[in-house]
Amino acid sequence: MFKKSTKRSPNRLNSPQCPRCGYDQSGIIESWTDRCPLEGRCAECGLDFAWAIVMDPSREELHWYSEHGSSLKASLLRTPKTIMMMLLPHRFWREVSVMTEVRLKALGCWIFVLLLLMHLVASIPVSIGAWMIGDRWLNGSFTQYLEIHGVMGVSRILFNGVFSEVAYLEFQNGGGLKLYLGDYYATGLSGAYLIPFGYGAMAFVWFIVLMVVPTTRRMAKLRAAHVVRAGLLSLLASGMIYEISRFAVGVVTSLDAYPLWTDLVGGLVFLLFAVWMLLFWGAAVRIGWRIRPSWLLIVLGSIASALGGIVMVLMPMHFI
Repeated sequence: MFKKSTKRSPNRLNSPQCPRCGYDQSGIIESWTDRCPLEGRCAECGLDFAWAIVMDPSREELHWYSEHGSSLKASLLRTPKTIMMMLLPHRFWREVSVMTEVRLKALGCWIFVLLLLMHLVASIPVSIGAWMIGDRWLNGSFTQYLEIHGVMGVSRILFNGVFSEVAYLEFQNGGGLKLYLGDYYATGLSGAYLIPFGYGAMAFVWFIVLMVVPTTRRMAKLRAAHVVRAGLLSLLASGMIYEISRFAVGVVTSLDAYPLWTDLVGGLVFLLFAVWMLLFWGAAVRIGWRIRPSWLLIVLGSIASALGGIVMVLMPMHFI
């Protein structure tokens, strides 16, 4: 998945494609007679490109970008730089342009492992917070709890932290554990966990705008791989916001305090992230993918994306 082959695939040799729209450039290459030009233009979407990149997309490898890591370890080591670049969408998409080789399998694997690690780390304070607001009142001190339930009791606390809001374990009168669905401890994320789904909806709406709606699809003339890349990165950012929120709520709950300003700060962070999401996709369209004209597409996509995110958040909350 991560290993980069030194051999070029037959597809790349026989069917060089436009980096943006994927249009086959073989016909133009066959028309060459006495020399090979350094630069070309796609007849389908009008993108100007260097033929060297079309012939070998790996020439545009970015040494700081996790998607281009040669292994999972290399991708994880590049995470800090990748995240810092993503904080500035215009700068990020100037580097990760339409010319940059797309490696969706490596990108998806890195995102999955990174979010899994963040989830496990955030589950530690969530587990402690769940104990502070629930178990300690039922079981007394932690020492007494260990004397009664032992290792099984510790496993239960950790399980309830990892699967917070999804499922939890509870001891029965006979001493066994029973699995329940839902958020037994009500750790404060019952409504907030919907917000990252709203961000996911924003990314999904952008995919619909760029790939499905006929009018805007003709305006974009873009390979699906580029949109999927942006969507995966958006989901990464949404997942990180969620895990940071879990961690923060867990820490506050563990301290047996919940200052009023935490809701204000949390709301401000969620709002700023929504603005970042719109800027991220707008920069992708104009700077990364070099779509021209772009402003009408950015406006239409941003409005549809914002509405999609709001609907995704508000509709489930109506039933909570």
